[in-house]
Amino acid sequence: MNKRWLLILALISLSFNLAFIGSFLYLRFVHLPKHSPMFHSPEHPHHFRDGKRGGPFGEMGDRLPKDIKLKDAFRDFHQSKRELMQELAQSPIDEAKVAVLLEQSLAKHSALERKLGEKLLELRKTMSADEAKEFFEKRMHRNRGKRMEYMQENQHRNPNRRIK
Repeated sequence: MNKRWLLILALISLSFNLAFIGSFLYLRFVHLPKHSPMFHSPEHPHHFRDGKRGGPFGEMGDRLPKDIKLKDAFRDFHQSKRELMQELAQSPIDEAKVAVLLEQSLAKHSALERKLGEKLLELRKTMSADEAKEFFEKRMHRNRGKRMEYMQENQHRNPNRRIK
C-alpha cells in the first residue's frame, strides 16, 4: 500500500476513535441517565429516594410513616414475580407449578397493595385538604404519564391498540 492510503486509513481510524471517546464523555458527564447513581447529588435534590423529596411518594414522602413491613412486602412481591418469570422461562413448562407461583404472586401483590393503601391513608390523615389534593393529583398524573409513555414506546408491538 502506498503512503497516501495508509494516511487516509489512519485519519479514518483517528476520527472513529475521537467520535467514540467524545460520545462516551458526553453520555457519562453531560447527559446523565435518570437511573444513574450520580443523579442522587445535591444538585439534583428532586431525585432523592427512600422518603426524601421526590422519592416514591413525592414531596410528601418524608411525612409517610416508615414501615419495614411495607418494604418487605415490596421485596416479597418482586421475588415472587422473579420466580414466576424464571419458571416460565423453563423448558418444558410445568403448568401446575406456574399456577401455584401465579397464585402466590397475586396474593403477595394484594398484600402489598393493602399495606400501601393503609400507609397512604395514614399519610392522608396528616394532610390538609389542599395538601392532599396537590399530592394525590400529582401522583395520579405522574403514574398516568408513565403508563402513557410505556404504551407509546411499545405501540409497535400491537399497532391496532388505541392509546387513550
